[in-house]
Amino acid sequence: MGLLNDFDNFFKDISIVDKAKEFDDMMESTMNRAEKLDFLLSSFDKDADELIPDVEKVRINYYEDGIDSFRLALRLKSIIAMSKFNGKEMTHNDILKIMLNGLG
Repeated sequence: MGLLNDFDNFFKDISIVDKAKEFDDMMESTMNRAEKLDFLLSSFDKDADELIPDVEKVRINYYEDGIDSFRLALRLKSIIAMSKFNGKEMTHNDILKIMLNGLG
């Protein structure tokens, strides 16, 4: 019964990544379009081979983007969870490949 009352056990020793805040800070600090594009491309390259963390903050802009962005976020999270359950850690490159294969 103690497990149901104390959710801190699930999240101890986990670092929470907030890429959206880092992105927003960079976009607000510069007005130069070339710098913004360079930041985007470098962040994709930097994070491409990193393992996806267990806990991520996911922004959902339902009123601007509609329900489809939420569905996509949940679909990606379920792919990551099933992959981890089957013993394979995923990187951002793996997710990008899955998304591109789905488009083609």
